[in-house]
Amino acid sequence: MDRDTMEQFKAICDSCNQQDWQKRLRAIDDIQDWVEKYSKKVRSTQPGTFISLVDTYCMLIQDNNTKV
Repeated sequence: MDRDTMEQFKAICDSCNQQDWQKRLRAIDDIQDWVEKYSKKVRSTQPGTFISLVDTYCMLIQDNNTKV
């Protein structure tokens, strides 16, 4: 996976930590779009590379705001 793609991934994951629930909601759409676009690369890369993806999804599932 190239450096720019990984930087984009990290930025999207970081945006999921926003305090504003509307920004978190947009970040969910962004991360979903990213995963769909790069799904083949994600599957073919070592599992540990994208552990933060799983962590981010788990964090969002447990979000206290039901709108998220």
